[in-house]
Amino acid sequence: MKIRLWSVALAAAFVVLAVSAACAPGTAGEGRTSVLAFAEGMQEGYINWYGRTLHEGGAVIADNAASGFEVTFYGTSLQMDYRSEAYDNAANQLGWLEDGYLSVLADGADPADEETFVRMPLAETAQALILAADLEEGRHTFRVFKATEGLCTSWEVVGLRTDGYFLAPPDRPEYKIEVIGDSILAGNGAQRDIGEAERGSTAQENALRSYGCTAARLLGAEVNVFAVSGGCVGRYPQIAGANVLPELYGRAFPNRPDERRYFWDFTRCIPDAVIVDLGTNDLLAGLSGGMSEEDLLSSLQEQYRAFLGTLRDRYPDAAIFVCCGVYNHQDPTRPIQIGAYNHVFAAIASGLDNVWCYAFENCRSGHPDGEEHAAYAAELAEYMQTVLSWPV
Repeated sequence: MKIRLWSVALAAAFVVLAVSAACAPGTAGEGRTSVLAFAEGMQEGYINWYGRTLHEGGAVIADNAASGFEVTFYGTSLQMDYRSEAYDNAANQLGWLEDGYLSVLADGADPADEETFVRMPLAETAQALILAADLEEGRHTFRVFKATEGLCTSWEVVGLRTDGYFLAPPDRPEYKIEVIGDSILAGNGAQRDIGEAERGSTAQENALRSYGCTAARLLGAEVNVFAVSGGCVGRYPQIAGANVLPELYGRAFPNRPDERRYFWDFTRCIPDAVIVDLGTNDLLAGLSGGMSEEDLLSSLQEQYRAFLGTLRDRYPDAAIFVCCGVYNHQDPTRPIQIGAYNHVFAAIASGLDNVWCYAFENCRSGHPDGEEHAAYAAELAEYMQTVLSWPV
């Protein structure tokens, strides 16, 4: 597997220069701007923001998996000034204190193309990252998303710059899909090849290649992801320190210090459909932690249905798809077959208005790899379309 780092400005003098330029108005001909600075706002006349993003501290925060932006410009290059830090706290159950990654999609590129997976070095102070250089001069549209989940690293976009000028962004998709999940939908392990072992690293995580994001793209929809590794539906005495998704769901950024998590304004992105894949960690931790199967399943069903009720209150008209069965637990000391509980998730969705359950065959080992996510996405998108009947 290849990873690519386009170019990072490491010299302090260059960084100072880059920040100064990003904070000053730039023009390339009358009425044309070559610099988008986010000191005063999100510049939404020139840029589409996706995911749970907020303007704060002279930058746009886009910590969460698959959050990011879309810009169109005329020119040959695109540079981003940014900040990014690793989260060394209890919520980061992965413990990955590493550089994060972006998915840099130029002119319709596919996230499965390894050249689009770009390392974003940690940077407490603003640093420049060249996203593109030496392009053919002309009109280009770049979509840049965070491949690494917000549990591990932050991402604050300070400014963008081109050697040409920025144009109005493309029209946004007509439909929206929200994706809610744990490490599976955060894309943990998705940036690895068939047979490649999971080694626990940001270099193997790519939310853009998760089956949730991929299904949304196949359906032509905008996607908004809230996925946290280790995420559980419920809280149990046997699971200490769990990332309980219903408790985190109202926050914009689940792993920032309490005073900087912020509450999310749900009116900013009202989905037409919601994909939820939760419960795997509840089963693994609960059953291996000494809970009786009867008590665990009863509690899981009660708390999962309560969370689905919360989603229905937020999104009265959305179709909700409860997905399950993907993870293949390989620890011989804890022989728990997640797929054996697919009937539980079917029961959770049963009887709820416009809530659908879709059970997958489990993957080869642990989390799905990139090829498996793509296959799951095609399968799910086809099923969703039978329910949604969106114009193709």
